[in-house]
Amino acid sequence: MPERLQRSTPVSRRFLWTVGLLVVLTQLAVGVVNLIETFQIVFRDAPYSVVPPMLRKEAKFIQERIPPGAALVYVMRSPEPWQSRLWHRLLYPSPVLFFVSESAEMSPAFPNLKRQHDIRFALSVGEPPLDPGFRWHVVFPAREGYPETWFGELSP
Repeated sequence: MPERLQRSTPVSRRFLWTVGLLVVLTQLAVGVVNLIETFQIVFRDAPYSVVPPMLRKEAKFIQERIPPGAALVYVMRSPEPWQSRLWHRLLYPSPVLFFVSESAEMSPAFPNLKRQHDIRFALSVGEPPLDPGFRWHVVFPAREGYPETWFGELSP
């Protein structure tokens, strides 16, 4: 009887080794396919999916109205990095300067900032947005997760 066990052991080991190898190769194939799909999402789609289509439309509207390379000031009531950096990204390559004012009265430093950087346009975000001295402005309505936004030309 021990001889019989000895003879069947190599066959069962080969079978187990073959099944194990098939499992490992299948997992490896699935992993490679999944990795390729993930890379496509991360490197091809992700830079575009972060920005909602409505903001992309509003940014295009703004870019059509300001001269190429013109500086724009982004006015907010309190520092909010996500929204402001999203607009910064959307309006690239135009320089965007950030300005925080907690009250409806703009700081005395604002006119100097406008003059120093030759700023003619502003984007004001908040509930409600501050008026940095618009000559005219367009209202982009508030949406879930995005406050009301005003864009317009500043008075000289």
